[in-house]
Amino acid sequence: MQHLERYVTNVKAEKERIAELYRLMQKIEAEQAKQKLQFEDEQREKEELQRKMQNIEVKQAKQFEDYRKEREELQRQMQILLKVIEEKDKVLEEKDKDMRQLKDARAAAERMVSWGKPRVNIYLYTQHDR
Repeated sequence: MQHLERYVTNVKAEKERIAELYRLMQKIEAEQAKQKLQFEDEQREKEELQRKMQNIEVKQAKQFEDYRKEREELQRQMQILLKVIEEKDKVLEEKDKDMRQLKDARAAAERMVSWGKPRVNIYLYTQHDR
């Protein structure tokens, strides 16, 4: 009889271990399902972030291209303005030269008058007259 009791006790213990293993398997399966869902969520989130990064990169590339074009246009306008300034500087230099020639001619004419000599018609050649 002891043998039978020990057998029954062993069977009960084995049943309990099997039940515990079954519960453990259920917990593992539940945890695996939970991790699978979490992994899928993370994958979707990763894909969404990649799409957003691509959109940002496209926008940045467009902005860079726009800024490059704007810079080129500003450089072109700056070259035009520099040419205009250069031309105006040349005109001012010519005007200054003309003014000096007029002052010199006037001074010469005043000297002639002050010496009592008759007036002489002085024709000034300016760059515009040439």
